[in-house]
Amino acid sequence: VVTSQRFTIVVVATDESTQQHGDYCDIASNWTGSTGTRSIFLGTVWKRPGDKFLDRIRFTDEIGGSDQDQQGVGRVKNQTEPFILSAISGNNSARVYVGSKRQYELGKHLKRRDFSGGWYIGDQGNCHCEYWLGDVAEILVYNKALSPNEFQADIAYLKAKWQ
Repeated sequence: VVTSQRFTIVVVATDESTQQHGDYCDIASNWTGSTGTRSIFLGTVWKRPGDKFLDRIRFTDEIGGSDQDQQGVGRVKNQTEPFILSAISGNNSARVYVGSKRQYELGKHLKRRDFSGGWYIGDQGNCHCEYWLGDVAEILVYNKALSPNEFQADIAYLKAKWQ
């Protein structure tokens, strides 16, 4: 699905997970035992900063994953309602968005990703774990980092269709 180090994943989903269901839920992933920390995954993690459980975002181990103590970044509010979650791996930075609102920016490009694993929807790759608990309405994947205009056009299209 992804063959370029610069790519974009845009998802329309609902998240029915809660802190009782476990921490990690992945929408799309190419994780395998051999790709490990060089894999791509996009999903959420339930974390409790300040004694309040929040639905936060994980996009690879570098953004919200193991490089950041699995704490997630940003926040998906009203997660049981359809939301648009996006991840962009660009030349100079990697970013995650909910709708058109940037939730986090890495400030540098992602480390080189390994594309040798197969792709999975609703699962953390081939580990058969970290299942997505909710609906996935649409996934758009590009082998390039979308420009701001292209990204906004996708958001407008998805909002008109799903929200």
